[in-house]
Amino acid sequence: MASYAFMHHSAPEEEFVNELTASQPALQAFIASLMPGDPGTDDVLQRTNLTLWRKRETYRSGSNFRAWAFECAKWTMRAYFKEKQRGSWLVVDEDLTRAVTERMLEQTPQSPDAPQAALRMCLERLRPIDRDLLLSHYEEGETLAECAKRSGRTPGTLKVTLFRLRALLRRCVSDRLATGAASA
Repeated sequence: MASYAFMHHSAPEEEFVNELTASQPALQAFIASLMPGDPGTDDVLQRTNLTLWRKRETYRSGSNFRAWAFECAKWTMRAYFKEKQRGSWLVVDEDLTRAVTERMLEQTPQSPDAPQAALRMCLERLRPIDRDLLLSHYEEGETLAECAKRSGRTPGTLKVTLFRLRALLRRCVSDRLATGAASA
């Protein structure tokens, strides 16, 4: 069974989780501005979050988290396009990317702990089996194949389930933040 380690972090890790969750709306808007109309924006956001989590020890406390996250998102987007073999027709303009980054950093205020609280509440509302699946895959780094084997499902079915759960969490967190019910 997966533990709720994300709720029992050490002080530096808790600070990182706070920064990561608070940056989600800005990070999502940043990625969407670099990939207008592309259906892969949610995938790039998830990949960016996973990369940020894996590299959390390299983040220096007190530095500009959003600038660091935006830089990671740019590299993740490039890798996404390369993987999807879209690089032949998509040219990423460095000046435009830099301008968008600067503008997003100026316009997006630092958020309080509301997104993290909303995420916790939304996770608690999931069925335990779904919550454990998400935590095993995203927090503990269990591969899709490992999760599938453990749950007795095919990797394809599990991939669809994870997509559905991420969408459900995203809607739940957005709704809670929009209504101000993150701590209710």
